[in-house]
Amino acid sequence: MAFSIDGFDMIEFDIPAGKGKKLTLSVPPYDCIAPADTAAINEQLRALEGEDLDFANDPNRNAAALVRLMLKYFNPGKQKVDAIDGLVPRQLAQIDELWTEESGLSVGESSTSTDESSETEE
Repeated sequence: MAFSIDGFDMIEFDIPAGKGKKLTLSVPPYDCIAPADTAAINEQLRALEGEDLDFANDPNRNAAALVRLMLKYFNPGKQKVDAIDGLVPRQLAQIDELWTEESGLSVGESSTSTDESSETEE
C-alpha cells in the first residue's frame, strides 16, 4: 500500500500597494521551501556579504531585511517588489510572525518543558 503525500497551500498576505490599493503576496510555508529555492536565496545572501549595506537593509544581519528578501524572491515583478520595498519593519515583523504561525512552526522550545529541574551528578 502506498501512502499519498499531499501538497501544501501557499500562504497569502494582502499588503498596501499605495493609494488605498492592496496587493496579494504568496509564499510557501517555511517548512515547504524547496531545496532549490533555499539554495538560490542563500546564493543571494552570499552575494550581499561583501556589500556595504546599512543594518536596516542587510538581510545577513537584520531579520526584517531577510523577510523582505524572501518575499521578493517568491513574488518577483516590479509592482510587487515596489510594494514590498514600501513595507516598514513592523509590517515585515507581522508578516514573519504570521508566516511562522501559518507554517505550523513554533518558535522557542524544541522539546516540552517539565516542572522538574535536571540534576547533575558531581
